[in-house]
Amino acid sequence: MKIRRGFVTNSSSSSYIIAKKKDATLTDIKNSLLEVRDNAKSFLIEQHKWIDLEPDVEESIRKEDYDKAVDAFLEHTADYLYGNFNDGTLGDWEVGSDEFWGDSGNPYENFILNSAWLIGDENLQII
Repeated sequence: MKIRRGFVTNSSSSSYIIAKKKDATLTDIKNSLLEVRDNAKSFLIEQHKWIDLEPDVEESIRKEDYDKAVDAFLEHTADYLYGNFNDGTLGDWEVGSDEFWGDSGNPYENFILNSAWLIGDENLQII
């Protein structure tokens, strides 16, 4: 397994441990992702033609309202992270893991591959 916290080789996949504080709410997870808002905006601008996005995100991109698109995208990403990866507990954390592929077509996995090393606070860690 590769551990990723910075620049990584050209591998098309990486394994991650997703850790969420047991008492973290969905709102807490959404707020954790606000730290990577600029990165999410760049990701959407560069990648939106090659990934399948939720209809509300695609509509905002068509209207060139990237701020609205990134807000919706981060909400969907938070839902994805909050609703998955609850394989067990470690102290005060719920943890899960998975291997993410750059060519999976899943926009959340692609974004995590792109941004995992930037995500981390008292409620959410991706390592």
